[in-house]
Amino acid sequence: MPWIEGNHDCQWYLTSTVGGKVYFDKYGTNSVRQADLLCRYYFLEYRVFRTIKRMSQTSATGKAILAGTLLLTLAFASRPYPSHTADTSGCGRPHAPGYHDADDTNSLESGGLTRQYGIYIPQSYNDNPNKPRKLILDYHGNNGTPLNQYNNSRYFDYPNGEEYLAVYPAGVDQSFQSAPYAAEGVDDLQFTTDLLAHLRQKYCVDSDHVYASGKSNGGGFVDFLACSENGDEFAAFAMASAALYSDNGVEQCNNTRARAVLESHGMNDTTISYYGGPRNGATLPDIQSWIGWWAQRDGCKAGCEDCRDVQQHSGYEVISYDCGGLQDVVQHYEVFDLGHCWPSSTGDNSDSARAYCGDRSLDFTPVVLDFFSRWSLRSISGKWQEWET
Repeated sequence: MPWIEGNHDCQWYLTSTVGGKVYFDKYGTNSVRQADLLCRYYFLEYRVFRTIKRMSQTSATGKAILAGTLLLTLAFASRPYPSHTADTSGCGRPHAPGYHDADDTNSLESGGLTRQYGIYIPQSYNDNPNKPRKLILDYHGNNGTPLNQYNNSRYFDYPNGEEYLAVYPAGVDQSFQSAPYAAEGVDDLQFTTDLLAHLRQKYCVDSDHVYASGKSNGGGFVDFLACSENGDEFAAFAMASAALYSDNGVEQCNNTRARAVLESHGMNDTTISYYGGPRNGATLPDIQSWIGWWAQRDGCKAGCEDCRDVQQHSGYEVISYDCGGLQDVVQHYEVFDLGHCWPSSTGDNSDSARAYCGDRSLDFTPVVLDFFSRWSLRSISGKWQEWET
């Protein structure tokens, strides 16, 4: 079984208790999804189930409670992971490897507009076009382009970056939804959902491993996406110098699932200040406050110290949160001497030519790839309680 193989308490519950035996006698081991979701809930309500387990060994009432709880758990956890119904019709088709810029070939209709995107296809893609590939949607900053962001994040420069299809959406009027200057009436959330469906029909996409990243306005849109139901198809989110115009309080998100969130920000950023404040007729949040909000959204208590870890490095520090049973689910890289940049230690990305992007202490792209490698839709959904309960 996918998730429960490493969870011995859950295995015990499903194979040794009265309720577990009844469940497997009725459904058998083919009911993998229900078992996996049951274990998700069991982990979250660990103490409750342990108490019920002990009761089931000593009283008929306890056994009845156990069986009833099992049925309620299955009813609660029956919402499938998005990947279970994902389209795989794009598998088996060969594609020319390398980068292909945004044009009419790489386009789709969304919201009454023709939207374009650039795409990088791994060099080994045609070795097995039936192999599902992990996917990153990488959003450019204001006045940027797909090609600019391709040369900024440079996922293709790293061996583990070759594991991904990397797609670079083009913003209408070179910007994305959530910023005051974004094109009026353009729904980039729907565009993102439409783009995912479009990509699944053209390419072999591993829908359990879909990620979003972006810089500046693109990073702000990634946060906006994480705060929406459209973000449920993504396993993790990464941002550099995020322009967080739409996120000014812990209650401003509509997510009902946990979000794995990574952000880097230069303390010398004069475009999107680390400390927040007014800009473009809106108010930006203080970055550390915003990181704390994401920790709360993922199940941490406000101001908790035992859930927060700070690691000092040369030129930057890393703040990490363990929340809702999820280790390092929120991470922030605070770069001391950097401006409004996608951090690069090699100096060969698009931002490196800017005078305020000369700091070389952090190479952010491998950090993003490592962060993404730790998350899937199953891992982010499997141990987290949905707050409506």
